[in-house]
Amino acid sequence: MTFTQEGNVTGRDTFRLGDDGTVTAVDSLQGTVGFTAAQGTWDCAGKDLVATTLDFTPDGQTLTRADYVASFDRKQQTLTGTKTLVAFPIGGNPFTDQGTPAGSFTFTGVRIPPRVE
Repeated sequence: MTFTQEGNVTGRDTFRLGDDGTVTAVDSLQGTVGFTAAQGTWDCAGKDLVATTLDFTPDGQTLTRADYVASFDRKQQTLTGTKTLVAFPIGGNPFTDQGTPAGSFTFTGVRIPPRVE
């Protein structure tokens, strides 16, 4: 996936949707801004994909919840949507506490094609 904010490319992600409803996201910026790979769950709501992941800072001080809402184009094998970040102190509850808004990004993604030999 390619992330943009105000028209500028801000990062790239791989986004793995598991058959069991799990998701893993690895961000090109995670090392530079101090985060780990994010993990969470996904489901479909109508025609949209909805996913939530949690990401932690290596110093153990902050966790960030990322909320994704996206739509698929099956013919083009693309995904388009938004990612909204909310930060919490490590003792906070990312599902009940308000948290601190930490940004919103739009993204587009293409399916990584299987390798053909």
